[in-house]
Amino acid sequence: MPRISAIVPTRDRPEMLRGLLESLAAQRIDPDVLEVVVVDDGSAQPVAEIVSGTSAKGPVEMRSERQDPAGLNAARNLGVARSSGEVVAFLDDDTLADPDWAEAMLQAFADPQCAGVAGRIQLAIDGHEPRWLAGNRSYLSELDLGPSGLWLDDGPEPAGANCAMRRADLARLGGFRAELDRRGSSLVSNGDTELFRRLRGSGGRIRYEPRARVAHRIPPERLTLEYFRRRAYAQGVSDELLETLHRGPASSRALAREWVRLGRAAPILARGLAARRGTVNARLWVAYCRGRLRAARRLRASS
Repeated sequence: MPRISAIVPTRDRPEMLRGLLESLAAQRIDPDVLEVVVVDDGSAQPVAEIVSGTSAKGPVEMRSERQDPAGLNAARNLGVARSSGEVVAFLDDDTLADPDWAEAMLQAFADPQCAGVAGRIQLAIDGHEPRWLAGNRSYLSELDLGPSGLWLDDGPEPAGANCAMRRADLARLGGFRAELDRRGSSLVSNGDTELFRRLRGSGGRIRYEPRARVAHRIPPERLTLEYFRRRAYAQGVSDELLETLHRGPASSRALAREWVRLGRAAPILARGLAARRGTVNARLWVAYCRGRLRAARRLRASS
């Protein structure tokens, strides 16, 4: 059986991290085929003691690396460099892995066609779930395509909270782009999307594996309209950055299309009112479009 390395970037969430590490220590798999590398992206209080304390309880090998604050993708790349498994998996520090997570990941890669895996991500919401969340759960990195495995020859791409790739393919593709994804308090994302699009574009097949399941813990402060407005705006910025990588800065015609996109807020508003869900979806759409427009203008001005 090949070895799997679980890479866990973290910053300033020690108790969340402790819970994840305990779930990895409880994996129902030969502990010799699993290693955990935690990369501390400049936490105010270093997490090395949490990692070493959990590792000392056994049976899974765990160790920590620390870097000056450089962002999520830089932490992921450092974790890859300091790990050794033929399969490299990535988990967010606010997830909890099912006991069969590691085994399910490795079984998916037993098929030689499999170059990448999207693990199942289900939300574990702390507190009341607002009604308007129904159409916006993807902003919380939910990826639940049901209980059966399937090939993802088209979208969606795996989410960085629970995904994996062969080390050889990571090396061939050059890893994550450090300029994408979160840094500090920024909510800019798409580093995971961009990497798996490159994998798919190079001929690699991606598989959705529901048994490689994690619970994504959502605290009450992330269920507010203000958080979702910021998240939608950042997603607009992220999507524009991703497109610019492939097409270059937006042309005048492309900017005009963004204004047309913004105009879709009116029918979204009408549908929300008709369904008695209020104005939330329309407001989030406007925030998303504002993010795209602002990023497009900045990128064009700097080109």
